[in-house]
Formats: sequence, structure tokens, C-alpha cells
Amino acid sequence: MYDPMTVAHEIKRPWPQKVKSLDPKGWRYFPAILVIWHVDPETDGSDDSCDWFNRKGRRLRIHPRWHVLHWRIQVPLLLDLKRWLWSRCRACGERFRWGYAPVTNSWNSPGPRWFRGETDVYHADCSPPCKPYVPRSEFPCEGKSK
Repeated sequence: MYDPMTVAHEIKRPWPQKVKSLDPKGWRYFPAILVIWHVDPETDGSDDSCDWFNRKGRRLRIHPRWHVLHWRIQVPLLLDLKRWLWSRCRACGERFRWGYAPVTNSWNSPGPRWFRGETDVYHADCSPPCKPYVPRSEFPCEGKSK
């Protein structure tokens, strides 16, 4: 299954942020102040039960981006502030610099709650080495008679 969250609206700030690039003028983009996500309730067992792409072919319908009860509001500045204040590297214990994206090996963590940091996050230099990928064909066959 896919992620049931889709960006419904994004409010960008009116002044640009300049980013270094190879272009002598620099590269500008407008970061988001507020992001509104539509979270699909998955009532019919799929991740598109609200029919975001109108596959059911209904003519008169309210587009899912206006399903206000399914909205989840995200403020990127608050997320950066939470990470900067409370998250620490699991290996060295130091905090992350502002805007740093840490490395993790856990995909199914519940995420940080208010006034708590993330668990199992590392600086890129502090992260433990990953296990090498073993293709499925190299696993011994289980349950087969010899």
C-alpha cells in the first residue's frame, strides 16, 4: 500500500530564500509556511477511498482536498524547532544544527511527541554501518526436504 497522505494545500512565504548554485544569480525558492495534508481514511481498504483522482467517474463531487475533516495541518518551522530543541544523536549525544536532516535505520517509529525528541536518529558520521543486502536467492531454502 502507499501512504494515505496527500498534500492538499501549501501556503508559501512571500519572500524567497536564496540557495547557492552554479548559476551566478543564485537559485530562489519559496519555502512553505503551512502545509495541509489530506489523510485518506481508507474505508474501502485502499489508499484512495476518497477518490482523489476521480477514477469512479462521478460528475458532481467535492474534491478530496476540501474534505476538511480529513485534514492534518503541518507547520514546517515548528517541526524544525522541535528537532533542534529536543532531538539528540543516539551515538554521540550532541544536538543537530538548525535544518539538519538526521539519518535513521528505523522506518516504523511512532515519531516524536511534544517536548520529546526523536529516537534512533544519528549524525551522518555517527550512524552505524548498515547490514549488506542479501538477495533472496542466497537464503537457504526452508522447509524443503534434502
